Amino acid sequence: MTSALEVQGLTVRFRTPGGWLTAVEDVSLVVPTGGTLGLVGESGCGKSTAARAIVGLARATAGHVRLHGKTLELDRQGIAAIRREVQLVFQNPYGSLNPRSTVQRMLSEAVATVADEADRYSPADLLDLVSLPRRFADCFPHQLSGGERQRVAIARALAVRPSVVIADEITSALDVSVQASILNLLIELQETIGLSYLLISHNLGVVSYLSDRITVMYLGRVLEEGPARQLLLAPSHPYTKALLEAAPTRLSRRESPLSLLDGELPDPRHPPAGCVFHTRCPIGPRKYPGRERCAEEAPTLQVPGRGGRDQRTRCHFPLEAPATTLSATRARS
Repeated sequence: MTSALEVQGLTVRFRTPGGWLTAVEDVSLVVPTGGTLGLVGESGCGKSTAARAIVGLARATAGHVRLHGKTLELDRQGIAAIRREVQLVFQNPYGSLNPRSTVQRMLSEAVATVADEADRYSPADLLDLVSLPRRFADCFPHQLSGGERQRVAIARALAVRPSVVIADEITSALDVSVQASILNLLIELQETIGLSYLLISHNLGVVSYLSDRITVMYLGRVLEEGPARQLLLAPSHPYTKALLEAAPTRLSRRESPLSLLDGELPDPRHPPAGCVFHTRCPIGPRKYPGRERCAEEAPTLQVPGRGGRDQRTRCHFPLEAPATTLSATRARS
């Protein structure tokens, strides 16, 4: 499968009163053409910062992008080219829409940015694409439900005819039934107009619903990545396994705590030496004598001892037993 978007070596650092904070470190991502890359991890792991850096809303310290095979630097010229092809849909539909504008006006303003009039959607076309009645064109955001607002946000992103959409936690503020309808809308749009997605979520269950590949982040680093079905059936990293166990099941729609892990995320300004996950790892040196290597030497992202060649994990002692908590039948292979 070819790639619509490749992010290579992305690093984002911020100066804070307490010192430099590395929010994203040497992250590489591949979004398949006409497919979906799921990017998952706990809140604060750097997922949203990576997304914002790709479209120029956060300044990248290092890295570049390949868009449909063309290499673009993350400078002013490169960001301008990226934004013509890549659109970001934000998490909060209550804050991402102008409360003083009607839906018609917001969509018209977005459509007007397309240089070629022949390529422009009409606001009515955009409402049709996201399955909203055309009468909603005269509504203000406060007159819409959360799911309707998110559909308007998606319609606005589609106005410039992007080839890639970055969906940043777009279901997290919605009820479960509405979440499903938004995810199904994304699938419909992918099938009808060939969109490629970078789907960002803290919930591996949501990501598994329509991802072809999954990348797992922790404390700004990629800990595991690979084909969705393979990663869900046989995760090699203990953090991925913990995320699987925390995902909602058919019997419980609520997320369970990350029961395999102890403590909170470390301070990103002072990440642990060695493997950044070792201070919470259930199979690390805290519980297994002889694994002090984890606290001293940072592992590289490599193919584990088992699994396919397309799956890579950043772990000195990758898991051997597959996890079966979350069914992988929903993930597309």
